[in-house]
Amino acid sequence: MSTIDTSTIVATIAGRSARPQNATGRGRAELAQKTMQQRYTPGGGVGTVWQTMDEVFSNIPPDADEKFVIAYLQKYKSPCLRACLRVAFDDTCVVGIKSLPKFKATDLPVGFTGAALTTEYRLLAYFLDKEVKRLGEAKSLSMLVRTLETLGEGEAKFLLTVLSKKITETYPAVTKRAVMKCWPELISPVQFPPG
Repeated sequence: MSTIDTSTIVATIAGRSARPQNATGRGRAELAQKTMQQRYTPGGGVGTVWQTMDEVFSNIPPDADEKFVIAYLQKYKSPCLRACLRVAFDDTCVVGIKSLPKFKATDLPVGFTGAALTTEYRLLAYFLDKEVKRLGEAKSLSMLVRTLETLGEGEAKFLLTVLSKKITETYPAVTKRAVMKCWPELISPVQFPPG
């Protein structure tokens, strides 16, 4: 009785050969890029192309109406997107780092960097005022620089845009009002003093 190689069967069903023709050098990079394109979008469905957060926001036309922006944001309703929008628009999320640092951007293509914002967004809390006071500004700043240098160039610039709260300046269609209509519970309501 012979054993069946299931990887060959699965690869044949998927429409690709079981073994890449050239798995070294440039062939490996092309294979990895093709694999990256077969991933899911963080909030999307099967068959959609994986996108970085800066690509998601860059695809919103500057003159898009509010209904389009709301529908578009709900399509990409990943925890990363929601966390970035909360830091960018919520007045209770005060960034504790006084001046945003300079960093050396990686020259690696998307998908080959050390990290992606869809996983590194959890570090956003360490850059807010409460945690910066607890850890110290020097430690928070070094964490931010390390994070920026492991992200791709586009995502690093997007993270700086979020931390500087300049989303609307960079992406004019994405407004606080649209985000509040999209997810009313995401941004804290404005607290007025009594009286």
